[in-house]
Amino acid sequence: MIKTKIENEKEIKTKNKEVLINLSLLNEYKKAVDVSAIVSKTDSKGIITFANEKFCKISGYSRKELLGAKHNLVKHPDTKEDIYKELWKTILSKKVWKGVLKNRAKDGSAYYVKSTIVPIVDVNGEINEFIAIRYDITDLINKERRIKLQTTDALTGLPNRQKLLEDLHFDENLILAIFNIQRFRQINEFYGFEIGDKFLIEVSKKLNELVLKEKLSFYKLQGDEYAILSSNKECTLDYFKTICKKIVSIVKEYSFEIENYTLNADFCIGISSEKNYFINAEMAKNHAKLENKEIIVFDENREIKNNLIENINWTKKLKSAIENDRIVVFKQPIISNKNNKIEKYECLVRLMDEEGTIFSPFYFLHVAKKAKLYNRLTQIIIKKSFSYFSDKDVEFSVNLTIEDILNKQTVELIEQSLNKYKTISQRVIFEIVEEEGIENYDEISFFIEKIKSYGCKIAIDDFGTGYSNFEYLMKLNVDIIKIDGSMIKYINQDLNAKIVTELIVTFSKKLKIKTVAEYVHSKEVYEIIKNMGIDYSQGFYFGKPESID
Repeated sequence: MIKTKIENEKEIKTKNKEVLINLSLLNEYKKAVDVSAIVSKTDSKGIITFANEKFCKISGYSRKELLGAKHNLVKHPDTKEDIYKELWKTILSKKVWKGVLKNRAKDGSAYYVKSTIVPIVDVNGEINEFIAIRYDITDLINKERRIKLQTTDALTGLPNRQKLLEDLHFDENLILAIFNIQRFRQINEFYGFEIGDKFLIEVSKKLNELVLKEKLSFYKLQGDEYAILSSNKECTLDYFKTICKKIVSIVKEYSFEIENYTLNADFCIGISSEKNYFINAEMAKNHAKLENKEIIVFDENREIKNNLIENINWTKKLKSAIENDRIVVFKQPIISNKNNKIEKYECLVRLMDEEGTIFSPFYFLHVAKKAKLYNRLTQIIIKKSFSYFSDKDVEFSVNLTIEDILNKQTVELIEQSLNKYKTISQRVIFEIVEEEGIENYDEISFFIEKIKSYGCKIAIDDFGTGYSNFEYLMKLNVDIIKIDGSMIKYINQDLNAKIVTELIVTFSKKLKIKTVAEYVHSKEVYEIIKNMGIDYSQGFYFGKPESID
């Protein structure tokens, strides 16, 4: 009997010790969860009965403010009611709910949590309380959003050029078609950019609908350019070509009602099933445009291959020139039409080969863009021109494309250079080159506003052709218009060129914007543009470009 009692006491002590150990472990587990997760408890009605430090920190509420409050205190208005209905339905059914919630902190800021909500039941099987364990995934969500923005076309919401290049990189046995809307430039110029953008949106919707039916991938590239990609190994080149023809034929016959206008879309298509898909398809498309054909397949045309070889050779030359400091800057004088004196210079890019031969951008600029070297050229020109003109008491201009303005490194270099050469900002002119339409005025306007805060001026280059539109002048707050040389060159022979130029000058004077005539090559042309009231002249009549070295 005594033995049994002693044994019982030992057993009780052992069990008590085990309980204490388990409680200690449980406490350590709780600490681990508290350190890594956002934890709260509510009663069966959703009233908060416990909140750990991480919950207080992320929500911005003190523990005193949280305890006794309903959990919807942190509910974000953007979160749909259906999510909460499903959540409550699940946990009231004594099941665990898992999901991502967008919450709102005390200061109004949003944060995202990956949540697990567990119902705790008593011995009778009734819900006693709920425990919520959450992890902050705000940074992850924001990163995903930034990635999506980088790979999504701002106008249409479709996958963009960046996304296409990524998809081309991670797959093989592909077939790619690149195509654009023929004569879209005229639509922009005649109806304006607002109508042009709405037209692009509607065309994109129709194309996307048809492409998805064929189980292909669809992309919106720059401006009016699109792409269709097949990653299906069973899809032959002939079948893909047939599908593309079918899709564009349907859209071609479709009438798009944009406000009070009826517009139609016609296309020019290039297809490639060989490596270097993007370059090959782009070249095939350009070749189709030159030959006035609806569609050309890259591997069907020997001339395209010859062009590709030439582009590869120029890419090698360009890379070598960049690496060996053979990208050089030339300057061309800009004359005041009031006093015939040089008041500005335009900085121009040139390439010097290993033998010392100088090449104009005509030979290598298109290759630089395709080879993703264009921004590096711009950055070299900025560095060299700023350095050269830093101690010269004269204005100078540097060309920037939309691609340059949207390039973070290029913009940072511009700001660094303006801060480095503090006396130069009042003499710098940035010429925005009109090679493509402006899709995102907000970003361009932000850049212009930032640069003008330093005292710099903004010019629109090649105004009067291409994507030119007076809407530019209204939205972008420019200081100078450089009238396109193709009009100035023949202004003494072409009445239409003269009329358009006069219109530009009249409009510019009303907006107090200075004008520059490019390609002034003779005294006759100079006298005409001078009598029109154009402020400045630039061209071979006054001086050819010469090296700054």
